[in-house]
Amino acid sequence: MELGIAILLLSHSKSDNPLKASVIIPTYNYAEYIGRAIDSVLAQQYPAVEIIVVDDGSTDDTTAVVAALQQQLPMLHYHAQPNSGKAVATQQGIALATGDFICTLDADDWLLPGKLAATAAVLQQYPSVVHVASPAQIQWQEGRQPVTEPIPTALLGQPLKGSDVLQYFFQRNMLFGGGSTFAMRTAAAKQIQWQPAIDMYTDEWLVIAALLAGDTYFLPEPYSVWWVHQRNYSGSGGEALLHKQHRLRQSSQAVLQQLANSHAPAWLQNAYQLKHDTRELAWQETAHSKTLSGTWAYTRRHLLSGRHRLSTLWHYHAFHRLLKW
Repeated sequence: MELGIAILLLSHSKSDNPLKASVIIPTYNYAEYIGRAIDSVLAQQYPAVEIIVVDDGSTDDTTAVVAALQQQLPMLHYHAQPNSGKAVATQQGIALATGDFICTLDADDWLLPGKLAATAAVLQQYPSVVHVASPAQIQWQEGRQPVTEPIPTALLGQPLKGSDVLQYFFQRNMLFGGGSTFAMRTAAAKQIQWQPAIDMYTDEWLVIAALLAGDTYFLPEPYSVWWVHQRNYSGSGGEALLHKQHRLRQSSQAVLQQLANSHAPAWLQNAYQLKHDTRELAWQETAHSKTLSGTWAYTRRHLLSGRHRLSTLWHYHAFHRLLKW
């Protein structure tokens, strides 16, 4: 059966045993958006779904907004925790999930019609597929024309070996399939190893772990919206910016450490070391703290070691890092 037909049948099916979806919404102070995210799940009209909101210590009206919705929505579950970061909130949501597959949804984003049915159809048709994603539709608060993420067409509409796709991504300094486009079989997701310090690179780590766990399938059409607004980039000045950069550095280092702890393939650890070290130099440039010794260490490790293809170094702007101060 072609996938498009399978999706159509499932979306209109009254099957007694559809795959159950667990939509996990980690949130922090997004009371103004959380209702829209939840509504987008309900609008799927998918026959078997639970919604798990994990509130990471919000101080706004998130609790009241979700509590009001819970009175009419028995499938909506709310878990509050002290502010611990997105990694801990997402991990908690996965631990609470009882579905056959999970979808992650940022509280300020929303799903487009057919997301859950399309995901379930792929998972039913291809037992080897662990991770399902699609391009995001990017919309801006100020009303710019929406665009769709430019995922290479060679990756779309077919099951692919996850580790091959991961290598393709890292050789080209790109990564797709995370955030609100992410879906994964629950049993595999519950096996993912975490560190709380992964925090700001939670979406990145989820994609890496999923692609290492089995095959992947990228749907050709967008099934979620990435909402770009001022609060995406809040706290962008002075001490707030320095604090954010510190968290990003810690998160990137934590992913690198988790790869080592998980005994990830050597090529992946080397590739992520390049990504991390390139980020580090860029952060130093922003803070005007770049040093000759640090730049020389980067040069020896990545440009002179023979670890990386020339094309990979080009995609990471590695040579540009030597010139920028």
